[in-house]
Amino acid sequence: MAENEVDETTGVETTGHEWDGIKELDNPMPRWWLWTFYATIVFSIGYVIWYPAIPLWNGSTMGISGQTNRLQLKQNMLSVEAVRRDKIATLAATDIKAIREDNDLLRFATAGGESLFKSYCSQCHGSGAQGGPGYPNLNDDDWLWGGDLETIYTTIAHGVRNDDNEDARDSQMPAFGADNILDREQIVNPGDKMTTEMVG
Repeated sequence: MAENEVDETTGVETTGHEWDGIKELDNPMPRWWLWTFYATIVFSIGYVIWYPAIPLWNGSTMGISGQTNRLQLKQNMLSVEAVRRDKIATLAATDIKAIREDNDLLRFATAGGESLFKSYCSQCHGSGAQGGPGYPNLNDDDWLWGGDLETIYTTIAHGVRNDDNEDARDSQMPAFGADNILDREQIVNPGDKMTTEMVG
Protein backbone atom coordinates (compact mmCIF):
# COMPACT_ATOMS: atom_id res chain seq x y z
CA MET A 1 0.00 0.00 0.00
CA ALA A 2 1.44 3.35 -1.04
CA GLU A 3 2.18 5.89 1.66
CA ASN A 4 0.16 9.11 1.61
CA GLU A 5 1.84 12.32 0.62
CA VAL A 6 3.25 14.56 3.36
CA ASP A 7 2.29 18.23 3.19
CA GLU A 8 5.43 20.35 2.80
CA THR A 9 4.13 23.35 4.78
CA THR A 10 2.86 21.55 7.87
CA GLY A 11 4.75 18.30 7.69
CA VAL A 12 1.47 16.41 8.20
CA GLU A 13 0.58 13.41 6.13
CA THR A 14 -2.45 13.85 3.84
CA THR A 15 -5.44 11.52 3.75
CA GLY A 16 -5.20 11.13 0.02
CA HIS A 17 -8.37 13.14 -0.56
CA GLU A 18 -8.03 16.11 -2.88
CA TRP A 19 -10.59 18.56 -4.27
CA ASP A 20 -9.85 21.49 -6.55
CA GLY A 21 -6.16 21.35 -5.63
CA ILE A 22 -6.87 21.30 -1.87
CA LYS A 23 -5.54 18.28 -0.02
CA GLU A 24 -6.99 17.07 3.31
CA LEU A 25 -4.50 16.75 6.14
CA ASP A 26 -4.67 13.73 8.42
CA ASN A 27 -4.62 15.74 11.66
CA PRO A 28 -5.64 13.92 14.85
CA MET A 29 -8.94 14.86 16.52
CA PRO A 30 -8.65 17.48 19.29
CA ARG A 31 -8.14 15.87 22.70
CA TRP A 32 -11.07 17.76 24.27
CA TRP A 33 -13.37 16.47 21.53
CA LEU A 34 -12.22 12.86 21.99
CA TRP A 35 -12.63 12.99 25.78
CA THR A 36 -16.10 14.52 25.38
CA PHE A 37 -17.03 11.75 22.97
CA TYR A 38 -15.75 9.07 25.35
CA ALA A 39 -17.67 10.70 28.21
CA THR A 40 -20.92 10.55 26.23
CA ILE A 41 -20.36 6.83 25.64
CA VAL A 42 -19.81 6.21 29.35
CA PHE A 43 -22.84 8.37 30.21
CA SER A 44 -25.09 6.52 27.75
CA ILE A 45 -24.06 3.14 29.17
CA GLY A 46 -24.80 4.38 32.69
CA TYR A 47 -28.12 5.80 31.52
CA VAL A 48 -29.19 2.50 29.96
CA ILE A 49 -28.30 0.68 33.19
CA TRP A 50 -30.00 3.19 35.53
CA TYR A 51 -33.12 4.26 33.61
CA PRO A 52 -35.67 2.42 31.45
CA ALA A 53 -34.16 2.59 28.01
CA ILE A 54 -34.23 -0.46 25.77
CA PRO A 55 -37.56 -1.05 24.03
CA LEU A 56 -39.00 -4.53 24.38
CA TRP A 57 -42.09 -6.20 22.89
CA ASN A 58 -44.37 -5.24 25.81
CA GLY A 59 -42.62 -2.27 27.40
CA SER A 60 -38.94 -1.64 28.03
CA THR A 61 -36.10 -2.49 30.37
CA MET A 62 -36.89 -0.90 33.75
CA GLY A 63 -33.34 -0.09 34.77
CA ILE A 64 -31.96 -0.10 38.31
CA SER A 65 -33.98 2.99 39.34
CA GLY A 66 -37.29 1.46 38.29
CA GLN A 67 -38.62 4.99 37.64
CA THR A 68 -40.46 6.10 34.52
CA ASN A 69 -42.25 9.30 33.63
CA ARG A 70 -45.46 7.32 33.25
CA LEU A 71 -45.04 5.79 36.70
CA GLN A 72 -44.35 9.21 38.23
CA LEU A 73 -47.41 10.65 36.46
CA LYS A 74 -49.57 7.77 37.71
CA GLN A 75 -48.34 8.31 41.29
CA ASN A 76 -48.98 12.07 41.05
CA MET A 77 -52.45 11.51 39.61
CA LEU A 78 -53.33 9.06 42.40
CA SER A 79 -52.32 11.58 45.07
CA VAL A 80 -54.29 14.33 43.32
CA GLU A 81 -57.31 12.03 43.01
CA ALA A 82 -57.14 11.21 46.74
CA VAL A 83 -57.23 14.92 47.64
CA ARG A 84 -59.93 15.57 45.04
CA ARG A 85 -62.05 12.66 46.30
CA ASP A 86 -62.07 14.11 49.83
CA LYS A 87 -62.95 17.58 48.50
CA ILE A 88 -65.77 16.22 46.34
CA ALA A 89 -67.19 14.30 49.33
CA THR A 90 -67.06 17.48 51.44
CA LEU A 91 -68.62 19.47 48.61
CA ALA A 92 -71.46 16.96 48.21
CA ALA A 93 -72.17 16.99 51.94
CA THR A 94 -72.19 20.81 52.19
CA ASP A 95 -75.33 22.87 51.65
CA ILE A 96 -75.04 24.85 48.42
CA LYS A 97 -75.43 28.19 50.22
CA ALA A 98 -72.77 27.31 52.80
CA ILE A 99 -70.13 26.73 50.12
CA ARG A 100 -69.73 30.50 49.69
CA GLU A 101 -68.64 30.79 53.33
CA ASP A 102 -65.71 28.38 52.87
CA ASN A 103 -63.12 30.06 50.61
CA ASP A 104 -61.14 26.87 50.01
CA LEU A 105 -64.25 24.89 49.11
CA LEU A 106 -65.58 27.75 46.97
CA ARG A 107 -62.31 27.88 45.00
CA PHE A 108 -62.43 24.11 44.46
CA ALA A 109 -66.09 24.23 43.36
CA THR A 110 -65.45 27.18 41.03
CA ALA A 111 -62.41 25.52 39.40
CA GLY A 112 -64.31 22.25 39.01
CA GLY A 113 -67.34 24.04 37.60
CA GLU A 114 -65.17 25.90 35.09
CA SER A 115 -63.58 22.64 33.95
CA LEU A 116 -66.96 20.91 33.61
CA PHE A 117 -68.43 23.90 31.77
CA LYS A 118 -65.60 23.80 29.22
CA SER A 119 -66.10 20.05 28.74
CA TYR A 120 -69.89 19.83 28.57
CA CYS A 121 -71.48 23.28 28.15
CA SER A 122 -69.22 25.56 26.12
CA GLN A 123 -70.01 23.80 22.83
CA CYS A 124 -73.53 25.30 22.92
CA HIS A 125 -73.33 28.19 25.37
CA GLY A 126 -69.94 29.46 24.15
CA SER A 127 -66.58 29.51 25.95
CA GLY A 128 -67.56 32.72 27.74
CA ALA A 129 -71.16 31.59 28.40
CA GLN A 130 -72.36 34.28 25.99
CA GLY A 131 -74.74 31.87 24.29
CA GLY A 132 -75.37 31.31 20.61
CA PRO A 133 -78.17 30.72 18.10
CA GLY A 134 -80.80 28.73 20.00
CA TYR A 135 -78.80 28.70 23.24
CA PRO A 136 -79.25 31.31 25.99
CA ASN A 137 -76.71 33.78 27.28
CA LEU A 138 -75.79 32.72 30.81
CA ASN A 139 -74.20 36.08 31.68
CA ASP A 140 -77.40 38.16 31.82
CA ASP A 141 -80.24 38.24 34.35
CA ASP A 142 -82.84 36.70 32.02
CA TRP A 143 -83.08 33.11 33.29
CA LEU A 144 -85.75 30.77 31.93
CA TRP A 145 -85.90 28.65 35.10
CA GLY A 146 -84.69 31.25 37.60
CA GLY A 147 -81.19 32.50 38.42
CA ASP A 148 -80.89 31.80 42.15
CA LEU A 149 -78.55 29.12 43.45
CA GLU A 150 -81.24 26.52 44.13
CA THR A 151 -82.86 26.69 40.69
CA ILE A 152 -79.54 26.80 38.87
CA TYR A 153 -78.45 23.76 40.86
CA THR A 154 -81.69 21.93 39.97
CA THR A 155 -81.27 22.73 36.27
CA ILE A 156 -77.67 21.52 36.22
CA ALA A 157 -78.29 18.46 38.40
CA HIS A 158 -81.33 17.19 36.49
CA GLY A 159 -80.89 18.74 33.06
CA VAL A 160 -83.39 19.96 30.48
CA ARG A 161 -85.40 17.58 28.27
CA ASN A 162 -83.68 14.66 29.97
CA ASP A 163 -85.91 11.60 29.59
CA ASP A 164 -83.80 9.61 32.07
CA ASN A 165 -84.53 11.99 34.96
CA GLU A 166 -88.09 12.69 36.05
CA ASP A 167 -87.01 15.93 37.77
CA ALA A 168 -85.54 17.32 34.55
CA ARG A 169 -86.79 20.65 33.20
CA ASP A 170 -89.20 20.42 30.28
CA SER A 171 -88.70 23.32 27.89
CA GLN A 172 -90.86 22.07 25.04
CA MET A 173 -93.72 24.41 24.20
CA PRO A 174 -96.99 22.70 25.18
CA ALA A 175 -99.87 22.21 22.76
CA PHE A 176 -102.26 24.53 24.61
CA GLY A 177 -105.35 23.30 22.75
CA ALA A 178 -104.58 19.60 22.37
CA ASP A 179 -103.40 19.32 25.98
CA ASN A 180 -106.53 21.15 27.20
CA ILE A 181 -104.50 23.87 28.88
CA LEU A 182 -106.53 26.61 27.13
CA ASP A 183 -109.97 26.53 25.57
CA ARG A 184 -110.68 27.82 22.05
CA GLU A 185 -111.84 31.24 23.25
CA GLN A 186 -108.63 31.79 25.22
CA ILE A 187 -106.55 30.78 22.22
CA VAL A 188 -108.43 33.05 19.80
CA ASN A 189 -108.76 36.02 22.21
CA PRO A 190 -105.74 35.98 24.50
CA GLY A 191 -105.76 38.53 27.30
CA ASP A 192 -105.17 39.15 30.96
CA LYS A 193 -107.53 36.32 31.98
CA MET A 194 -105.52 33.80 29.96
CA THR A 195 -102.23 35.03 31.34
CA THR A 196 -103.59 34.91 34.89
CA GLU A 197 -104.87 31.38 34.46
CA MET A 198 -101.62 30.17 32.91
CA VAL A 199 -99.52 31.65 35.69
CA GLY A 200 -102.00 30.75 38.45
